[in-house]
Amino acid sequence: MTILRFGEVTVHITSGLTMTRLPDGDLVPADHREQPGQAELARELGYPDAVAMNAEHDAVHSLVSHWLGLDASPTLKGVASGQTYEHWREEEAVIFALCRWANAAGIDLMEVARRWSDAE
Repeated sequence: MTILRFGEVTVHITSGLTMTRLPDGDLVPADHREQPGQAELARELGYPDAVAMNAEHDAVHSLVSHWLGLDASPTLKGVASGQTYEHWREEEAVIFALCRWANAAGIDLMEVARRWSDAE
């Protein structure tokens, strides 16, 4: 299991699930299993498969939000509250672009996340 902490956000990554705890205590679960259409997206982003992409995805949301000085990802907050964040498409575009670039450059984003994490 990998545990990442970005401010008041904690991300637990296991072999099949990512669980993000937001500052207000809300939990956002993300199953790593492939969903329809994800195989093609994963290939476009440079992942070997959708499972690998899904295992990193929510952690990258939290990492980028931390870099921007936000308390948590607005998109993940929207998922937790059942209210879609108005600019979720823009946030997803940033996450996808960063993942595509990191994979193309041979950068392990989970290693980057571990270096930025406050978790011991």
